[in-house]
Amino acid sequence: MREQKRGHAEHGPGVYLTTSVQTARKYAKGGGVIVRFEIDPRVRWLERGNDGLPLDEVVAWLKSRRNLRGRDVIIEHLRDLASRRPDPSRIQAAWLLNLMVNENAASGTHGVALAKLLVRHGIDASHAKNSSDEDWVVIFNPDVVVKAWRVSGSTNHGDAPRVLRQLEGLGHMEMNS
Repeated sequence: MREQKRGHAEHGPGVYLTTSVQTARKYAKGGGVIVRFEIDPRVRWLERGNDGLPLDEVVAWLKSRRNLRGRDVIIEHLRDLASRRPDPSRIQAAWLLNLMVNENAASGTHGVALAKLLVRHGIDASHAKNSSDEDWVVIFNPDVVVKAWRVSGSTNHGDAPRVLRQLEGLGHMEMNS
């Protein structure tokens, strides 16, 4: 996991994948290299089946992060959101992620640490619908990548199927980066 520059973590820290070859070409670096990824179908999604994170642990983690932008705002919002839940001792991981993104705190060393915290709590990746024609996946846990291979920029590779369709039908997922 590499540190990301401020403004380059709009969906959180991690490796960004897309189902769109056109978008992958747009973001390709180093001479326009596109990499196709196969992801373990057992990936643990931020958006699915997460019972939340312990609020006290998250607050302690936030307080331990030296020079974390927006720390007090993030903690205040998390406590407020938790107070409205049946179990106020737990928060949704997506709340933490979104607040850190909104406070521009999900990049650099703090972003890498956030990804590690999410993985430690059983969250490998997040699925974001970027438009009506493509999905994005942000990988927090690189161990879920089964295979990655370069594809020629001159070859016309089609878009990967939408993420949910792959989850329902295939034994693996393919994405472009």
